[in-house]
Amino acid sequence: MLTQQMETPGEAVAAATQAQKLSTNEAIVSEPSAKLKALLMERAARAGVNVYEMGSGGYAVGWWARSREVPDLRALSRCLTQLGVAA
Repeated sequence: MLTQQMETPGEAVAAATQAQKLSTNEAIVSEPSAKLKALLMERAARAGVNVYEMGSGGYAVGWWARSREVPDLRALSRCLTQLGVAA
């Protein structure tokens, strides 16, 4: 007769914890924002708009004789949309 082997609760908890760590890996979570940032920077460069990453985590957007500081990617996207760069 075959008997089923059951894992001890400690092993199951350790496996679940490991699976959770893998699913929330920073590379996985931050990938969409990195892609968005690259897309916005590329579109801005093609349109002649300068975008610089700042040490505070925000961005400085410069065009013609104007400049604007925006705090995050969402604000950068809105700013570039207002300039007709990002759709």
